[in-house]
Amino acid sequence: MPELPEVETIRRQLESLVVGKTISSIEVLNPGSFRADPGSLIGKTVTAVERKGKVLIVTSSRGRAQRGRGDLNGSGPDNLYIHLKMSGRLEFVDQNISNQSKKARPFPQRPGLSRLKHLRVAITFTDNSCLLFHDQRKFGWITDDPTVLPRGADALDPQLTPEILAEILSSSNRPIKQILLDQSKIAGIGNIYASEMLWEAKISPWAKFREEGRGKREEGGENQLGKFRKLPISIRKVLLEAIETGGSTMDDKLYRHVSGQTGDYWSRRRVYDREGEPCRRPACRKTNVVIQKTVIGQRSTYFCPSCQSI
Repeated sequence: MPELPEVETIRRQLESLVVGKTISSIEVLNPGSFRADPGSLIGKTVTAVERKGKVLIVTSSRGRAQRGRGDLNGSGPDNLYIHLKMSGRLEFVDQNISNQSKKARPFPQRPGLSRLKHLRVAITFTDNSCLLFHDQRKFGWITDDPTVLPRGADALDPQLTPEILAEILSSSNRPIKQILLDQSKIAGIGNIYASEMLWEAKISPWAKFREEGRGKREEGGENQLGKFRKLPISIRKVLLEAIETGGSTMDDKLYRHVSGQTGDYWSRRRVYDREGEPCRRPACRKTNVVIQKTVIGQRSTYFCPSCQSI
């Protein structure tokens, strides 16, 4: 499933491509993929493309287009919310490739267009360019319902300070890996990057903040945040690096940029899906420590047993 870096990469690309464009038609090939009234959006101009967690927010209005930020937490019929889920993908094409014949299937299969096999929604703009929503498994959706937005703070929110993060972590006695994946606590982090940022912070995925914090207070020494103090820095570092490298395109090639290009972070990852490979920290390499795999909350989790020990 595309996580925050992949969705933010797509957001930045769409912002430069569709803001200012006016919608002329919307073709829904799979009703479950578009949960809004297509007719209500015809003639509206895209004014902003934002994001909260893993959800894209496309804001539009009638009249002259003005670039501006949408209301990330607000409601209103002018917002469309897009979640790619497991296999959703957005593609931008600068020419309308549909067959205009009413007797023909919209966006028919023909040489060079085999990628349209999983096309679910096609949004066409007045300049004849299109935004296509592909989804192999049909789990993704586009909706105008604001309640789909995650309740948790966005993982890149500047207000996610060590103190705020401490409050979030102390609200549950679950392993920290599970809390990081809880979108009602922190929005945007998925399985790949949770393992990556915990490795970066040298924190065991099994660690529990309540227990660690209590231990520090009893010792009367280090701040109660203890080794969790660097976690906000690690969260930002990993996510920003992933964004700068275009996100993670795995072997299945399901995640791609709106232009069809792939992301490069997958080749740079430190621990995820590297079971049995040497830990990349110099101190661990000297002792031949290898990455291990475990399961936490029914999710595969990768860690170094040496530098991430409890």
